Amino acid sequence: MTIDLKKPVLWSALFLIVGCLASMIVGQRLAREESETLQEHFSDLAEKVSRQFSERLHTYEYGLLAARGAVVTQGRHGISRQKFMDYSDSIQLEKNFPGSRGFGFIRRVPKAQEMAFSQAARQDGQPDFQITQLAPNEGERFVIQYIEPEEGNKAAIGLDVASESNRREAALKSIEENTPVLTQPITLVQATEKSRHGLLFFLPVFDSRVPLSTVQERMQSAYGWVYTPLNIDEVFRGLDLSNGELSLLIHNADGGSANDHFFATGKSEEPVIDDLIRQIPVSIYGRKWMLEIKATSDFVKNSHPVDFRLVVLGLMLLAALSTILFYHWMVGARRGRESLLDKAKLAAIVDSASDAIISESLAGVVISWNRSAERIFGYAANEAIGKPLTDLIVPPKLKAEEFERDQEIWNGHLEPERYSTIRQRKSGDLVDVTVNESLIYEPNGKIVGAARIFSDVTEEKRTAARFRMALDAAGIAIWVWNPESNQLIWDDRMLELYGAPPSLRQSGLYYDFWASHVHSDDRARVEEKLQQLLNGTGVYNPTFRIVRDDGEIRHIKASAILECDFDGRPVQIIGTNLDITAEQNAILAAERANKAKSDFLSNMSHEIRTPMNGVLGMAQILAREPLTADQRDMVDNILVAGDSLLRIINDILDFSKIEAGQIRIDRKPFALLPLLNHLENLLRPSAEGKGLQLSIQSPAVHLGSLLGDQLRLEQVLMNLIGNAIKFTERGEVSLNVVSMDERPDGIRLRFEVRDTGIGLSTETQGRLFRAFSQADSSITRKFGGTGLGLSISKRLVELMGGEMGVDSTEGIGSTFWFEVSFDRQTTQIPSGSALEQDQKPAPARGPRLAGLRILAVDDSRINLMLLDKALKNEGAQVSLAVDGQQALQILKLMPGGFDVVLMDVQMPVMDGLTATRAMRDDPILCDLPIIALTAGVLPEERQAAIDAGVSDFLAKPMDLDLMVRMIA
Repeated sequence: MTIDLKKPVLWSALFLIVGCLASMIVGQRLAREESETLQEHFSDLAEKVSRQFSERLHTYEYGLLAARGAVVTQGRHGISRQKFMDYSDSIQLEKNFPGSRGFGFIRRVPKAQEMAFSQAARQDGQPDFQITQLAPNEGERFVIQYIEPEEGNKAAIGLDVASESNRREAALKSIEENTPVLTQPITLVQATEKSRHGLLFFLPVFDSRVPLSTVQERMQSAYGWVYTPLNIDEVFRGLDLSNGELSLLIHNADGGSANDHFFATGKSEEPVIDDLIRQIPVSIYGRKWMLEIKATSDFVKNSHPVDFRLVVLGLMLLAALSTILFYHWMVGARRGRESLLDKAKLAAIVDSASDAIISESLAGVVISWNRSAERIFGYAANEAIGKPLTDLIVPPKLKAEEFERDQEIWNGHLEPERYSTIRQRKSGDLVDVTVNESLIYEPNGKIVGAARIFSDVTEEKRTAARFRMALDAAGIAIWVWNPESNQLIWDDRMLELYGAPPSLRQSGLYYDFWASHVHSDDRARVEEKLQQLLNGTGVYNPTFRIVRDDGEIRHIKASAILECDFDGRPVQIIGTNLDITAEQNAILAAERANKAKSDFLSNMSHEIRTPMNGVLGMAQILAREPLTADQRDMVDNILVAGDSLLRIINDILDFSKIEAGQIRIDRKPFALLPLLNHLENLLRPSAEGKGLQLSIQSPAVHLGSLLGDQLRLEQVLMNLIGNAIKFTERGEVSLNVVSMDERPDGIRLRFEVRDTGIGLSTETQGRLFRAFSQADSSITRKFGGTGLGLSISKRLVELMGGEMGVDSTEGIGSTFWFEVSFDRQTTQIPSGSALEQDQKPAPARGPRLAGLRILAVDDSRINLMLLDKALKNEGAQVSLAVDGQQALQILKLMPGGFDVVLMDVQMPVMDGLTATRAMRDDPILCDLPIIALTAGVLPEERQAAIDAGVSDFLAKPMDLDLMVRMIA
């Protein structure tokens, strides 16, 4: 029996052909998938290099911001070489800013000021300073004034960067756009051996008092730049190129040829392998660059590519030796291989990543967990895979938010994106992360899961916070305190500021050292402010004193911020100390200057008012004598001129008191209608004397009793109406008072003084309320005055919480107005007030002091003559004394012999206040009325007289009628 082997052979041949064809197809597919895997892995690495490139340059921006803070803190003209050097010593250049040659300050110098600037620079610690240029520059100079560290950078000091177009354009662009700007690659003057291996990084410095909304405003405000020269090779030396698996070329994309590259790493000249090359454009800090990233032979070698020719051959051999069972096994093996390749692809990505890469199913269960995930979150892969990702790493407070986000993504309502959040480690500690997420799809487009990349940015956030603090406190001493451990860390400036010994670095007793050096009067308050910050109930911004070991006292301005974790627990406090001793000394000097000014004003007031008292007093007495018409006219003119001079003196004193902050606004009850009637009675004769009509209109509403300073209100109205009468030749002057806002507890009144006088131009109105200013010099010649009245009135209205203005047309007239709010007073004004007394008719002339015994004390012969004459005319018996000591002798010889004493204050031998205190200490004289007569009218002088024990106060020049009424 023969066995027909034809059919098995045919089937075997057919299977062999099919197997061979299938092997070839499988081999081609595996090759394609591996190529795609390499491309994807390469693209991820290339993007990582691009991100590192940008982040590396951002580091230097932080340094520039801190440098600008140091310059702005000192002010436009306050920065010096020593202060800039102090700032530079604190930044740890090599550690924090690798590749930077240092940080410097460039000042804008007009060409006309070049010589003066150079001389000032030589005096500022640079005796050999001179301005150098790379090419002739006829315009403004941009001169490098400081750069620290100076060693290795001396060639740059004094360089006019505006003398070279690349540098000049970058500097101007940074001002116009108010942003940091890099130059194109250049040759640094301090590193000429490396052509086009340098960059200059500019950040403009502006005057903080000037707006920066437009380019023109920024160009006018900018007075310089902070900058840093960068060595390109050193800046990008540390980029992660996967241990030589990648090469990098950086091209200048702002112009030039395609081969215009200025940075290259090793193996960049190797040919492109399997199209593994990426060209990534980068626009940053005003420059456009092209990053050319290629895979090297090491990249392909380390990826362990498979020789697919061997795979196909093996499959063909297996097909030739297999049966139908082998065929089914081959199909299963192919599927298994595909699964293994997918896992290998994921493993390659995961194992090469420095970030945590986690994939999860639609149910949120972890499918893969790489080594970086183990490192960042603390769970081993076997602990995490198969567990809900949310339960592992999402803090309880964020679980609801994370669930809603996942649902939005699964339902297609939200696109996956990069975002920042907080995650939790196995230990319970929180970690700041950024998350890049992407969806995983089946070939049919169905979502089957998601892949997430977690980057630990905890340290980056802390570094950013420190940089922000450095920006705010540039040039200021910085400290960090951990409340839990009570550890306090000081920088070098803090040690220097407090005069701390070097041994303090070893002992670490910073907090105890600090507390022991805070002034004992300030310590409790400062520590209370620190505790309030720690408790979240206040801010820490005290000003206090410290006492150094050498006995020197310094004034400190402090500030601090509190850093907390996600649960609100305090982590650390970062603070600053600023030495404001110089400012405090300046304030004390200003106070001493104000005191000297007040003393001068007091003396001048006394020296002027004393003779004025004699002039006006004698004129008042003479006015009561029988006189001819011509004589009476001359006496009246003396009184008018003296009154005018007195108003000028009062204006000057008021203005000086306002400038020194010595004016106080009283809030006492008063009635407005009697005040207006009083003004009308006083000013109507002046108006009618010029043929003018004067009208005063009170508000239509019921005012009642108001709370305010009636004397200052009367002073303002008197000035405005008096000015209107003075500057009006014909027509009328009116005061109209209207209610603007009436409430049960108060009212706002508008006072308008209108005239038909000379009017004011628009230009004149702009300077009208300035001190010592009138419309023009001709007005001063024609009408007189100091130009202080309106300035004083405006300041008084503002002190009363109001506002003042003017509406005027030249040649037609003016309306001066002001608005003030008053509270209402429920109680009535007591009878006998000053205003009510002013409305009473003057008493009849005659001896009003008949029988009174009066002792007049004054060192001025003229004033004694005046008092003797005036008092005797009123029927009084008068005795005279030339100083306080003589007055005491007379009083002790004649105890009970006088009804009242008129006591001058400033006298030789014994002044009036000393004599008054002696009388108050004498049981016999302690109740004798004493009226102080003084040319000093400042508030502190009046208070000094009251403190000494006077019964009343009468200012010189004296109104004789007022003196008589006061004595009576």
